[in-house]
Amino acid sequence: MSIGAVLADARWRARLTVSEVSRQTRIREAIIWGIEKDDYSACGGDAYARGHIRAIAHVVGTDPDPLIQEYDATVRDRKSTRLNSSHLVI
Repeated sequence: MSIGAVLADARWRARLTVSEVSRQTRIREAIIWGIEKDDYSACGGDAYARGHIRAIAHVVGTDPDPLIQEYDATVRDRKSTRLNSSHLVI
């Protein structure tokens, strides 16, 4: 399961709405919806995305560490690879 799917499933099992998670974490609902769809573009960067994942995981009662590891292994590495391949040496 993806990071977003794990968080959405945990939220559902905790019987919390996105609005409730938003209130408890102070993360905007649109960002939570995006993260649940594995879209981190509204987070404002990797540090914020990692913090949002961690905060949401705590509220919905799931361990954030495997999710952060997955984020680092997939999303951050993909961005890093894209940046490194876009540099031209002249």
